[in-house]
Amino acid sequence: VAQTGGPAELADALAKAADPATPAGLRAAVTTAVEESATRRKVPAPATAATAVANLIRQKAGPAALRLAGAWKLEPLRDALTAVPGTDAPADDVRAAFDGLVALGGPMTKDALVGFARSADASPAVRQRAVAALAAVDAETAAALAAALLAGPTPPPDPAELVA
Repeated sequence: VAQTGGPAELADALAKAADPATPAGLRAAVTTAVEESATRRKVPAPATAATAVANLIRQKAGPAALRLAGAWKLEPLRDALTAVPGTDAPADDVRAAFDGLVALGGPMTKDALVGFARSADASPAVRQRAVAALAAVDAETAAALAAALLAGPTPPPDPAELVA
């Protein structure tokens, strides 16, 4: 249903995925299917999307929920996306949070990505991912920050993402 339905069916699928009784594997699979419908088939967000996706993010449903917040331009979830890289979240979730921010766009996205890229508190890996995401928003600033990151005292462990 999440792969073929419209907004009403996606709302039902999100409600099921966000139900705490739903097993984690099923939650992730349904969320991924909804995200694919939103991005590939351009199905618009149902009215309940912000609440359901916020619940999925709180439940750590995985990267698809984070990307979905951006794909559907769920501005109320910007803070939730911005919070992920400052936690011990898996690398895929950090990347997805940055992808979600890039999809949301705007000056607040650039400010957040620059902030993570320059943060002394962020790990080199998070800083690298922030610079890579920033390239989609402001390539010139990203290039300067990539050079600084690579020349810094703690370069990222695998700089391939910065030079791609």
